[in-house]
Amino acid sequence: AAVEGLLKDRGLAYQCKVETAEVRQLLLTEAERITNLTLMLVAFVAMLAAFFIILTTMSMSLFERRGALGIMRCVGLTRGQLAAMIYLELVPIGVVGTALGIAGGVGVSRAVELMTAHMNMKLFISPWGVGIASVAGVATTLFTATLLVLQVVRVSPLAAVNVEARPPRTHYLLLSGLLGLALIAVHEFMIAVPDQHRWLGGLFAGAGAGSLYIGYVLLTPALVVLLGPLIARLVGALLGLPAKLAMGQFGRAPWRSTGVCWMLVVGQSLIIYLAVGTETVMNVYNFPAQLPECFVWARSYVPGRVVDEIKGIPGVTGTTVLTDVDCKIDNPDAGSGPVGASLVGKFLSKLTRPVFVAGDPDRILSMVRVTFDEGSLEDALEKMGRGGYVLIPTQTARNKRLHLGDKVLVGIKDRAVEFEIAGVVQSPVLDLTVTAFQATSYMQFAAASVVFGTHEDLRDKFDLDVASMVMCDLNLPTTTTPDVFTKTKPPTGWGHAELGTALSEWAEWLPNEKDVRERIGPALGEWQSNGSSGRAPGSVRRELNRYQGALTYVTWRWDRESPDERWVMFRERLVVSRIMREIGRSDVVSGSVRRMKKYNERILRQSLGVLTWLPSIVLIVAAIGIGNLMMVSVQIRSRQIAILRAVGTVKSQIIRLVLAEALALGLVGSVSGVALGIHQAATDNRVTGSLIGFTADISLPLGTIALAVGLTMAVCLLAGLLPARYAARDNIIEVLQTA
Repeated sequence: AAVEGLLKDRGLAYQCKVETAEVRQLLLTEAERITNLTLMLVAFVAMLAAFFIILTTMSMSLFERRGALGIMRCVGLTRGQLAAMIYLELVPIGVVGTALGIAGGVGVSRAVELMTAHMNMKLFISPWGVGIASVAGVATTLFTATLLVLQVVRVSPLAAVNVEARPPRTHYLLLSGLLGLALIAVHEFMIAVPDQHRWLGGLFAGAGAGSLYIGYVLLTPALVVLLGPLIARLVGALLGLPAKLAMGQFGRAPWRSTGVCWMLVVGQSLIIYLAVGTETVMNVYNFPAQLPECFVWARSYVPGRVVDEIKGIPGVTGTTVLTDVDCKIDNPDAGSGPVGASLVGKFLSKLTRPVFVAGDPDRILSMVRVTFDEGSLEDALEKMGRGGYVLIPTQTARNKRLHLGDKVLVGIKDRAVEFEIAGVVQSPVLDLTVTAFQATSYMQFAAASVVFGTHEDLRDKFDLDVASMVMCDLNLPTTTTPDVFTKTKPPTGWGHAELGTALSEWAEWLPNEKDVRERIGPALGEWQSNGSSGRAPGSVRRELNRYQGALTYVTWRWDRESPDERWVMFRERLVVSRIMREIGRSDVVSGSVRRMKKYNERILRQSLGVLTWLPSIVLIVAAIGIGNLMMVSVQIRSRQIAILRAVGTVKSQIIRLVLAEALALGLVGSVSGVALGIHQAATDNRVTGSLIGFTADISLPLGTIALAVGLTMAVCLLAGLLPARYAARDNIIEVLQTA
């Protein structure tokens, strides 16, 4: 505050932004806490999946030993001894599994580092992450063992020896569903809290994520009962089974069926959550979707007449011009004094560089998503179309104490013109992109004193008809790709003779070069008739040099592009080189926005794609738990299945019966898993949006969702194969005697 007061007294306040290192550190800490929140959510979901897998696997083990355990209870084994036996069996396995999981996590991270080597990311082992993994792994193991102990010690010795089927208690299913809905409602209430920063606290975040996931887990049994029979009927019909036979599995053991769904829900929800998040990020990244395909920027101004000539180049469409002009920006009502003439004052003036940016509001505001702190897009466009209005960013408004409708004085050279503010805007997406490209400092200085106006005002009020950057779309019709561009190796060593021949051969595929061929055609033909010997004529040589430059440009990227993309790149470069020649400056810089966007999007999708599909490991491992539960289901129903075999059911029908159950459970789990994943992604988007001030539009990647459901069905199908074969075993009499 003291520094700002001093600058204000010197008349420099509007040119400077005062910020402390502590503020920077707070921003970094806030970002790290948001990242940790996401990691804790992923860890929670992974451990929830592990919990169900351990629970089902150990339940299978205890079921297979139910007779031996019952006899041990009958001969004097106490409940405490039985509990100690289960702990001793499970805890060492959990500790070893946790250690292997940490090692596997480091290995996967290393693999991701190698796959994204082009992004120069380095692997660092996080003590916090290793600690979370260790505690979560051991705690999950102990919690699962405790539940198993509580389940086993409640059984009397007589009941353990004589296991009898008991009808399902539907009131428990109803109670579970109601409790699940209540927890989901609690989760929604927590999202609506005014202070969203509470989500950055571990306890609040854990309760918020836990209420959502546990809510869906408790709701799943009701979905199994309600949706299971209907889905089983449909799957049974596809596999050629009677409807009653296919539906009967869900009514007999809903909790066991729910166990299968639970594992699918947590695994698939994590895939969907990350997939929706990835697609949302890609939509945010794609904010310049309407940017022109190429740009040409010059350090010195380009006259307006040159821009008009560029518009006439074949292949150039949709030209947009941007101009940034140094200026002075004052609030006429604030009475700010002139900038000091001291060395420090001049330095600060150069450093902050107040700028008047001129462009086409309709086109520019359609390229970059902006949010209006004051005013609206429609009103601002209408006002700027009339002239005499400007837009200012939030930082400028704060520094100058300006608001919608206020007057701002813009001085360029010896002229000062008063404009009215049509809107105060900010672009969170642009800020994020600038940060990603490490241009934060420049943008902060630029945003400290900048106004956005129109080219008409720049020309009419300041008598400046110039451009800093010319952006345009390119009209490149789809054509046949020449054989040269389909070869593995690029055409190196081509001189003017080869390029002259190529220009003639590719004539019909280069419609944008028709005027060039007509202009140099006679001289080129005469030179070629002489065997292309000697130096080409000046006009021909100039164009062949342009072709050579475009081909060299493609050669540098030959191995990274497809044949069709090489041909597009070559034709694109021919048009860009004509634009650069028209400008005629040695300091011209050009680039392809289309190619830059495509390259960056490919890198981003590769990186995010790896993260999206990593949770599929959970589904694959869940196949073990699903197989165990299906095997338990088959063993418990072995007498029923044997009777079906005895009355004429063939092996193939028994196999289809078990597989139909597995597939139906997979579909029920997919319904709940997709819903949970989308719900969690929406929650994450809302909470993060409240924390950073920008909420992205949720986008559903239908293709990824379909693949995730397909993977789930494949996992269920594979997990059900062994139990299906076991159910269709040959010796019916032996089964009836032992069941």
